[in-house]
Amino acid sequence: MSAGYLLDTNHASALNDGNASLLRRLRAVGQTGAEVYLPAPSLGELYFGAYASQRRENNLKQVRFLAHTVAVLPFDEDAAEQYGHLTNQQRALGKPASVIDLQIAAIALVHGLTVLSADKHFSLIPDLPVEDWLEP
Repeated sequence: MSAGYLLDTNHASALNDGNASLLRRLRAVGQTGAEVYLPAPSLGELYFGAYASQRRENNLKQVRFLAHTVAVLPFDEDAAEQYGHLTNQQRALGKPASVIDLQIAAIALVHGLTVLSADKHFSLIPDLPVEDWLEP
């Protein structure tokens, strides 16, 4: 897999909302040949948000469109092993993160991707490149 980016849920949600600056940056990255992916755990969070919303059908359509537009990376066996390592490492450091965020980080590390996230706790994970494209 070539170098690329992995959308955390907050960036995927902003993409669904049509965030103009994020869309511009993603288009620019696409012109360099870098790929953008959506991790399956973020897709699950997006579906949860859609089902819990008052505009369920509209939001489900948006999530489904995104899932068919951006390649979805699974939480597979390699990611599961990486997740176990990260969870143990974070717990030993006294810096536990959410299960889903550690799954996202594991997928990114396995595939050599940069996580796009506004969540600062991703920066606590060693060797995980993180960028926030939602900052002004």
